[in-house]
Amino acid sequence: MREAGRGSSRWALKNVTYFDHSTHRFVAGDLEIDGDRIGALRPPGTSMLGSAVDARPFVCTPGLVRTHADFGDVAHASGQWLRAGITTVGTSCATARQCVVAARQAPQRVVARLTLNEFARARCRGHRPDARAGAPELRALARIDTLMRRHGGRLALAVRCAAIGSAFELVYAYNLAAAAGLALGFEFADSPDSARAFRERFYSSETELLSFLQLLHHGTTVWGLSQLTRHDVDLLVRSGARRLDASPIGTSTETAFPGSRLSALAGRSATSAEGAVDAATIDAAGVLGQTDCGRISEGMQADLCLFRAPHGSMLGADSAAFVQLYDSSEPLAVIVAGSCIACPTLMRCAASAPCIDLAAHEYALSSLATQT
Repeated sequence: MREAGRGSSRWALKNVTYFDHSTHRFVAGDLEIDGDRIGALRPPGTSMLGSAVDARPFVCTPGLVRTHADFGDVAHASGQWLRAGITTVGTSCATARQCVVAARQAPQRVVARLTLNEFARARCRGHRPDARAGAPELRALARIDTLMRRHGGRLALAVRCAAIGSAFELVYAYNLAAAAGLALGFEFADSPDSARAFRERFYSSETELLSFLQLLHHGTTVWGLSQLTRHDVDLLVRSGARRLDASPIGTSTETAFPGSRLSALAGRSATSAEGAVDAATIDAAGVLGQTDCGRISEGMQADLCLFRAPHGSMLGADSAAFVQLYDSSEPLAVIVAGSCIACPTLMRCAASAPCIDLAAHEYALSSLATQT
């Protein structure tokens, strides 16, 4: 993604029809962007910013959030995901270098979960881990996080439960994440053999052990849930832990616009159009521990997708119209952190030539407006 801060400016989309999560309806207004954030939402035609684009021909939605992608897919498929409207992607990384590389190579925001298994095993070998994380570890995580944020990325931590040598490693990882102020996730066994091996070693399932250690709560995320028993599912539900299922936003095996077809998502992980929209935006952002993206609201990240308005007004249309919009078309322009990253009118490559200044915004969006 572009370096943070390079495209800081104040500009507005005037008279745009945008999706309001509070009502699950499309409404009209002026959307002011201040740097990488949504600065204000005003009544139509009332914004006083001098730099503005008449966005009447557009329909605006928040960018979609893909909760998980394989690290190897981030570099070569992220441009395709961006053109499908996905502005935030989660991935798992074995090393700090992979975290920074993913954040630098992807045009959208990357939330990289750094796997702590080897580090925690070395730290806990032969003794009980200290309740407090040491200063060297915290400084190292702070450096990684700083490097990622320079490219618009975010750092999170993860543990592969099936690979731990002792319960102390889980406790240490939990304490380290808490001290560093980073989100923590637990990856469960992905096969019957590994799930059975875990039970034989610890005389409990992964969910039961985490629950006994009091490490499951609304601030933790779990994934790899194919081997859970009904009892495990009940424990997770009662704990309030966020579940990163394979079905939301598609799996890494999908190739055609992965995560962008909301009707398929609604059929598998939501019972309504409202549920499908939330699952692809604010709920998915919450799973990644990101509370500042996934909706159009003041103070949120300016991650937006602009579509050509279909025949007839979208004003007052509900979540079903949101689903249909993504099922029937692709965004004309994608804005990530306030910068127009993907814009076919300028023939710009999503990965190599983002629009980072206001003149580019105005030219790109005004050119699109004249074509509608």
